Amino acid sequence: MKSESVSINTIYDSAVHLAKLEQFSRSRVREEKIDVNYIMFQPATKNVLNELDGLLNVFEKNFIVPEIIKKRSKVVFNPKFGAASLLVNGADADVFIDDTLYDFKTTKYNEFNQLDNLQLLGYFFLNELAIETMSDIDYNYQHMNIKKIAYYKARFGEIEYIKVANLLNEQTIQKIMMQLADYFKGNYGSLHSSIWADNEHTKELIEKIRTGELYNRD
Repeated sequence: MKSESVSINTIYDSAVHLAKLEQFSRSRVREEKIDVNYIMFQPATKNVLNELDGLLNVFEKNFIVPEIIKKRSKVVFNPKFGAASLLVNGADADVFIDDTLYDFKTTKYNEFNQLDNLQLLGYFFLNELAIETMSDIDYNYQHMNIKKIAYYKARFGEIEYIKVANLLNEQTIQKIMMQLADYFKGNYGSLHSSIWADNEHTKELIEKIRTGELYNRD
């Protein structure tokens, strides 16, 4: 958001307020345990606002550049993984740009983290499952062809890219997909919550993945 008359820092306090709401929503804290005054009325501290301003300046300098995003880039904000997200009772990533799924990290430690890598690889496989279970009514899934996964280290302005093809060949992907589908057999999470989609057809496709039938169509 750019304006000559209004500074972007006018929305910082609102951003912090919304972040608090999201935190409680995602953690599913019981209402009686929520400090409503803290969420609704207490303003962000000056230190937090200054830190947010610093993160934004680094972001504009290192991420909003032609090497990463162009005027005609395909961008999916907060992407979800169709039926696969429901199978795990909710899963979403930060942003998808062209062929890369980005995860934003605000950690103060600039080091390799195995759990973060497993998280993004998990997103990759959930996306593959979403593609394989797409139908006429596809759980509001926006198609993504993920070729790379990446971490944006927000405090350092650094991006670490991992090419999926360097880690996984097609046979390995299919094997893991079959194992994933086997895990979901009879364990469909909140798939039933999508009342408009053909959930039974989705279950049939998961079964075809599990048995390998979907990969032996020739």
